[in-house]
Amino acid sequence: MAQIKTEEQYKAACDRINELLKVVSNETPAGDKNLLELDFISDLVADYEELHFPVVSKEEMEQEKMSFQKLFDTFPFLNASAFAEWIGINPSLMRKYKAGLSVPQGKNRELIQRGLQNVAERLEEVRV
Repeated sequence: MAQIKTEEQYKAACDRINELLKVVSNETPAGDKNLLELDFISDLVADYEELHFPVVSKEEMEQEKMSFQKLFDTFPFLNASAFAEWIGINPSLMRKYKAGLSVPQGKNRELIQRGLQNVAERLEEVRV
């Protein structure tokens, strides 16, 4: 299984992600080679970040994983991939978060939290 082993590889992967983000959009077909490469490298970067840049304690991570995972179970009409695209996170990574295979950390954790707060604020504005 491929993995990032050094900080140099991590930086190169992040640079490649930034390059790919210039040519990939929400309209990019699922089979596009750039999108596939972006998904693959994003997963490698996320795995490296979770191992080397922990933001919360293991106990907090477990609690967060369960509550975030439970969100999509409790509200099955919420689409994790669409939410990911809306807040600017790779959809395949969001599916890992949803499945409990990975826990959001760092910038992604902040993006998700902000996105959830934005949804809550918008829901409060709804009038029936």
